[in-house]
Amino acid sequence: MTLRNEDPARAFARLRTVKASLDATGYGAQFSYFILSDTNDAEVARMEEEATAAWQAANAQDATRIIYRRRTSNEGYKAGNVRDFCLRWGNEFEFMIPLDADSLMSGDTILRLVRIGQAYPKLGILQSLVVGAPSSSAFARIFQFGMRHGMRPYTMGSAWWVGDCGRSEEHTSEL
Repeated sequence: MTLRNEDPARAFARLRTVKASLDATGYGAQFSYFILSDTNDAEVARMEEEATAAWQAANAQDATRIIYRRRTSNEGYKAGNVRDFCLRWGNEFEFMIPLDADSLMSGDTILRLVRIGQAYPKLGILQSLVVGAPSSSAFARIFQFGMRHGMRPYTMGSAWWVGDCGRSEEHTSEL
């Protein structure tokens, strides 16, 4: 999960939810959880470190798979943050599922992405469709409506434009 001056309590709650969902599938031990911080606010950084330590302490058996790294430079912004992960730890993993502080993904969805990646080892990037979280505000509900009705055609149109250089979820649904 990439962070930069986000609310640590909220971000960590989401990542703990992802971990719990993966653990429920029976494959949770196959995954590690990296908190990749570019936070430059000292107070927020302190809260991130405390949240990591608390999460590790509460999950002693998984503590070595919960890793916090904070860069002191925001070089390359989020892409630089992900690049740093790839350079430092990339050789240790077959797959990487980057999440933002507001991301939430079920364990079943993550396993499906991994299985597609295993079935198609030449894939470079595989992404699920984005779906907004339930909300009661009018703006969020209108946005969600648009996302639900517009994301699939957008994805199919992108797949058409990239041709053989990319595939959409529609093309891999038979997996």
